Amino acid sequence: MYVLLVILVYIFNAPKHESRVSRYYTSYFNCLFNITWSLDDFVNNMRRNLTILLAVLAITISVVALAAQYQVSPNVNSPSTINQPYYAILKYIDYINTTKAVTLAPGQSITIQAPLPPGPGYVLNYVEVSVNPPSPAILISGNNVMYSKNEVGAIVNAYTTSNSLSIANSGNQPLNETISITYVFVNEEYIPLNTSASSFALNVSIPDSTIQYVTQQVVELEIPNYMPFEIAGVALPNGTTLSQLVSAWSPLANYIKVEPKYVELIANELPPGQYQITINYGSEYVIPSAMLIKGTEFLNYTVNPGQTLEITGSEFGVPSGWNLLGYIVAVYTVQPLVVGEQPGHFEIVANMISPAYLYSNLIQVSGISYLLPPFIRFAPMIGIYIVYGRYFEVVDNLDVPLVVTFMPIIYKPVGQWVNGNLEVTVSSADVSSGLWTALVVQLPEIAHIYKIVTPSGTVYTGLVNSEIPWGSAERLVSISLMAHRPT
Repeated sequence: MYVLLVILVYIFNAPKHESRVSRYYTSYFNCLFNITWSLDDFVNNMRRNLTILLAVLAITISVVALAAQYQVSPNVNSPSTINQPYYAILKYIDYINTTKAVTLAPGQSITIQAPLPPGPGYVLNYVEVSVNPPSPAILISGNNVMYSKNEVGAIVNAYTTSNSLSIANSGNQPLNETISITYVFVNEEYIPLNTSASSFALNVSIPDSTIQYVTQQVVELEIPNYMPFEIAGVALPNGTTLSQLVSAWSPLANYIKVEPKYVELIANELPPGQYQITINYGSEYVIPSAMLIKGTEFLNYTVNPGQTLEITGSEFGVPSGWNLLGYIVAVYTVQPLVVGEQPGHFEIVANMISPAYLYSNLIQVSGISYLLPPFIRFAPMIGIYIVYGRYFEVVDNLDVPLVVTFMPIIYKPVGQWVNGNLEVTVSSADVSSGLWTALVVQLPEIAHIYKIVTPSGTVYTGLVNSEIPWGSAERLVSISLMAHRPT
């Protein structure tokens, strides 16, 4: 009896874990403890209770063994580290375009209905409708409709994530309109990201051959801002990198767009095969989800033939609290040539560069008759680029000077979360310098932005690329169709 009581007291003084198992054991032990205290009554009748005593001992020893094993297990309330895997989002985005001319009588409306998905695994992402010419009398309605409006408030474009919307003439005069419709379907995959190496590659195949009757296919790889990864480079199936395409003035460079967290490939214009996307891993690649982005000023340089312009970020000042994101760079020239001469190309070099516009041409100059023979040619060239990082250089391989105009782009983390809302304080000092300042919010896809509230209490919602009166000027407000990327 003494041994049994000691064991039970030890169990009751053991740490009690707040779990269903421990509560079950405690209840069972309380019941057993009461039975143990009744053993004094067994003295007068040992034979009758011998079987009961043996059973109690057997059960107790079994339970004590279980309790002792449970006791040494980790406390469920103690902190622990859980390593969640990181995933990039790979999207195959298919566009189906159609155009129709309609005449809408006063009060008349038409309905736009989305077709079936173009392939297995695809779902409707959104429908975009453009109206030309825009008219204040045009009303577009439906579920989850967003608008792009011009300066007079007329609808230029409308978007919906549902499969239909209606277009109506609310005026008193017939309207002749050209309506362009884009149906956007998407197929998403989640790609695990490697955290065991500082750099690794992902292979992306284009195009998706399962699709049918689409106008255009775009392949996009997206990494959320909070993840410690950065896009480092893109290579074609033959191994040619985007930087090499840019240096060689290849037309293919126009169909690859890259940012630190995004890659976009225009599948219709690129050779099919496996594209290699290089990704760097490290805490330094995390970028804010909410930030002010500012265009500071235009700087102009001339690069003489055979020379190189190097920009390192030391040529201008970055205000305290701000960081350098990169540059918008324009390089242009005109080469005079005669028959037998071929135009050359300049080069721009950077760690990460995304062409915005590349143009070159060969223009022949002659008179109406052979009074001025067609011997003279001019080759205009212009390249506009987005450069990420502090450094870039422009190399003049030509016989004529280059004009280089660039704007440094800086950013500053802002905002705090209050009751599920993002609150951002923008001071006059934040916007007083520079040519423009934008508030940019990029959230994971689990978050959806449905309205913007200004300091005056004005609410903006459902707007895409819309210029609206705000204070003393027209300002741009845009909420991405993905609903988690506003500007």
